[in-house]
Order: sequence, then C-alpha cells, then structure tokens
Amino acid sequence: MNYLWFSHQHCYGAGENVVRMRIRILPPSGPPFTLRAVLDTGAAISYFDRALLPSLGIADVTTGRPIDLRAANGERSTGYVHPVDIEFIGHPMTIPIAFCPDWQEGTDNLLGMEGFFEQIRAAFEHRARRFYHAIH
Repeated sequence: MNYLWFSHQHCYGAGENVVRMRIRILPPSGPPFTLRAVLDTGAAISYFDRALLPSLGIADVTTGRPIDLRAANGERSTGYVHPVDIEFIGHPMTIPIAFCPDWQEGTDNLLGMEGFFEQIRAAFEHRARRFYHAIH
C-alpha cells in the first residue's frame, strides 16, 4: 500500500475561501521580495499580476511564450509565460508564470499546476483550514 507523506502543515485564516500562502520572489537583479499567492489546483498554469513585471526585470511581456488564458468568468486573453525563480516555504524552484497585459492590475497571483504543483505533493483539508505539503 502506498501512503502520502507530508512534511509540513500550514493553517490559513478561517475567513478565507482560498488558500493564500506567502512566497519569496527571487528576481534576477534586485532584492528578493515577498508576496501572497493563491494555491489554485484548478489553474493549469501559474498567473501573476502584470504589475510585478518591472520588479522581475521583464521590460516587454510579449517576449515570453504566448498562451491562451481563460479567466474564472470565461474571458479569454493571450498571456505570456516567463520562468520565475521563487522560494516556497524555504524551497527554491523555477516555475513558468503567465502574465496578461490585458487584465487589470491588482489581479490575484495564482500558483497553478504546471511547474508549481508538479514540484510539490499537496493536500488540503479545507474544513479545518489546513494545507499539507512536501517538496518532491
């Protein structure tokens, strides 16, 4: 029998409908900074607010790999994927992150399946507001 082993447990706020975690962004130049992102197992890829582009040293978002993005409301737009170095609970990783120049600034940062959840084992106990994970 196979068991899933998790090395970390984190609690999130009782009033939260989503799991938001703090992550460190490790830009190629400039100091690291921290932000909050939603752990979204329904997102095919990670998506971050376009306001972060200058902090990541990305002058032209369209230099990334184009991808079709669909918002929760069904709106479709073209996003551009760039590799971004992050640190999640002490573990550095590089993940593909999509940025959409058409979506307004202030959109939630989402950590999705491609790249992020491929590198961690995760479980959610939403009623108890707990997130469990282990890095592969």
